[in-house]
Amino acid sequence: MNHLLGRALVVMAALGFPTVVAAQVNTVSLGSSDQQIWYVQSDAEIGTKAKDPQLQISDWIKAIVPGTTFSSFVAAGKEADPNFGDNIYKVDRSKYDRDFWYRTTFKVPATYAKKRVWLNFNGVNRKASVYLNGKLIGHLDGFMDRGHFDITNDVGADGNNVLAVLVSIPIQPLANVGSPNYVASAGWDWIPYVPV
Repeated sequence: MNHLLGRALVVMAALGFPTVVAAQVNTVSLGSSDQQIWYVQSDAEIGTKAKDPQLQISDWIKAIVPGTTFSSFVAAGKEADPNFGDNIYKVDRSKYDRDFWYRTTFKVPATYAKKRVWLNFNGVNRKASVYLNGKLIGHLDGFMDRGHFDITNDVGADGNNVLAVLVSIPIQPLANVGSPNYVASAGWDWIPYVPV
């Protein structure tokens, strides 16, 4: 539940599920859609310059949010569909066992003028550092951790705002109780490892 005092705008982003909401509960989703485009790139390839709002990201992969990095690479045609033949056994696991940056831009609707603005994450697995227009606004740490950040003073009312999120790979070994969905993706005896 979002607890808003007075009039407020909420932007929910969760690599997991991104959304923008106002006090009268006007919600604008920041999840992947025809209007909301996310991109993903390995931290090893781009580094901290990924948080720079001026950075050109034309060579990044179009991302699926909510979703996994691997599913974004499959959708972009960079990996073969793991559901056919022995494709899953051909995946270079090291390519996905690392940190990734996610980026998108969004505009604050004019109707939200003079309202509080919130960025809400419905869940990130497992750790994330969140940057808005190049400024670190917070961290998430835990299985599908939810976050609520008041960005009223950091969001631009005019033009695009750049949201960059560094999602860090879970540290192994990972206890089942710590991240139940990750255990299955890390491989059971009846399923090969599926990268996240």
